[in-house]
Amino acid sequence: MRQSWFGYVGYFFLAALVVFALLSGVLFGFGALGNHLMTYPLDALAVLSVAGAGGLFVLAGRRTEVQIGSQIVTWRHLIAGACGLVAVAMVVPYIPVLLDGAPDILVFGFISGVAIAIAMALLAVGVLRGMLGIESDVDDPFD
Repeated sequence: MRQSWFGYVGYFFLAALVVFALLSGVLFGFGALGNHLMTYPLDALAVLSVAGAGGLFVLAGRRTEVQIGSQIVTWRHLIAGACGLVAVAMVVPYIPVLLDGAPDILVFGFISGVAIAIAMALLAVGVLRGMLGIESDVDDPFD
């Protein structure tokens, strides 16, 4: 596996968000989507988490490191951060429904989200420790 492949994962996440927004807007009206996200802030957090994960994946697939102030963040840290954001997006929307007494299908969705979050955490640890054999094949054009 190569580091640059994560850029395509990020493009997929961002494209999926655009398609979701367009379909929701066409089917229910763009105002309804905005009203839903304003009414249910945890759903908005999930959408922002997926967008942030997509951005981090794209950045990790294009740069070997990013300097933020005096700190240097490597591509491995960017991927781990993106995995963390995906984990948040999988679990957070179910929290208010579970607190109100959810039907069984939503409990199953929450359990599935927790399983995905655990898998993303394990992926993040594997990437950070260099255990997955991911090769860095990106030359920084800005250095």
